[in-house]
Amino acid sequence: MLFSGILRHLCRSGWLAGCLVMANAHAAVDALPHHYQDWTYQCAPSSNNLAVPSCEVSQAVKIDRQGHLVTILELALSKQGPTHHVLTILAPLNLYLPSGFELAWGTHHSHAVPFLSCSRQGCLARMRVTPALLAGLKHQSRATGLFRLANHKEVRLLFSLKGFSDAFAVLQQNGPGPVRH
Repeated sequence: MLFSGILRHLCRSGWLAGCLVMANAHAAVDALPHHYQDWTYQCAPSSNNLAVPSCEVSQAVKIDRQGHLVTILELALSKQGPTHHVLTILAPLNLYLPSGFELAWGTHHSHAVPFLSCSRQGCLARMRVTPALLAGLKHQSRATGLFRLANHKEVRLLFSLKGFSDAFAVLQQNGPGPVRH
């Protein structure tokens, strides 16, 4: 999973409340990614084996730099309860942290959320998924991630929402646990 290493570290250290963990070390988990156009659904067992596996729908936004694809933004939406979802964002380093991270879709914008921490992998932000944001992600074909670099230059990263609705439907149906076909 895109954030599995970072999320495991944050869960173990107590930074993320509500982390999903595995109840039975021998529970069957479908760890293979399931692709829905530009989005992926995947579950993985937690490292401390206490509750259920964590599942997410995710996308890595990549650009071509000198013939090599480079990931510049990672997004992962996870289910934190029956109707509560969180979008975790991993943005590149060299950010102006006070600007936070914002999403734009259609004619709407989310509020800016702060970056929680930075590591060698990038800077992490978490956004509560509101009904308006969820509707936008489901019904638009693309969205934009907005943040500022350390030199205050605004960055607008356009990413695809193709397949998000299908991947999200599987997350809602399955939540944590093996994929049902």
